[in-house]
Amino acid sequence: ADLRQPNGRKLDEAFKAFIMLGAAIIYSAVMLGSWGELKSAAYDIGSPQWFAYALGFLVFIFGVLPGSFWLSVAMGRRLSKSTETLKKTFVAFAYVLVPLGLAAWIAFSVSFVFANLSYVWPALSDPLGVGWNLFGTAGVDWTPYLMQLVPLLQVIVLLGGLAWASVTAYRIAAEKQSGHSITLQAAPVVSFCLIATIGLMGLLIG
Repeated sequence: ADLRQPNGRKLDEAFKAFIMLGAAIIYSAVMLGSWGELKSAAYDIGSPQWFAYALGFLVFIFGVLPGSFWLSVAMGRRLSKSTETLKKTFVAFAYVLVPLGLAAWIAFSVSFVFANLSYVWPALSDPLGVGWNLFGTAGVDWTPYLMQLVPLLQVIVLLGGLAWASVTAYRIAAEKQSGHSITLQAAPVVSFCLIATIGLMGLLIG
C-alpha cells in the first residue's frame, strides 16, 4: 500500500530499497555462486580478505547500485523533459526496487526451503531434542524436496517481482507526466530492473 502513496517518500527509505536488493544480489553470489575466493573472503571474518569483501559490499550497495540507478532515472527525466528535481525523482523511483528486492529474497530463499524442509519432521517429533518421538518422525532422514522445480519457481518469482516493479514505475511516472512522457520516464527504470532480474537469474539459476 505504501508504494501507492505519492507523498512522504524519503531518501533514507529509498536507500533501504538499495540495501534490500543489493544484499540479495551479494548473498546470492556468496552462497550460491561458484566463486570460492569470494566465499572464503565472506566467511573469514577479520582477515584482510574479509575487509576487502566488506568494502566491496558497501561500495556496491551505496555506490554502484544507486549510482547506476541514478543514471537511469536521469535518463528518463531527460527523455520525458520533466521539470521535477533529479533528487526528488530519484527518491520517488527508488521505491520501484522494493518489490524487486522482495522477489529477490523470496527467490533466494526458495532453494533453501525445499532443500531443508525435511528437517521439520524430526523437529516436530522431538522439539526439545531430548529423545522424544511424538509423531513417529524423529528418525526421518534428510531428503530435499522438489529440487527440480526450484529453478522454475525462482524464475516465476523474479518475473513477478519485475512485473510488479514495472507497474510501480509506470504508476510513479504517471504522477509526474502524462501521455507518451510516462513511458519515456519509466522505460529506463524498467530497463534497470530488467538487468537486475537477469543478473539474479544468472546467480540463482546459472
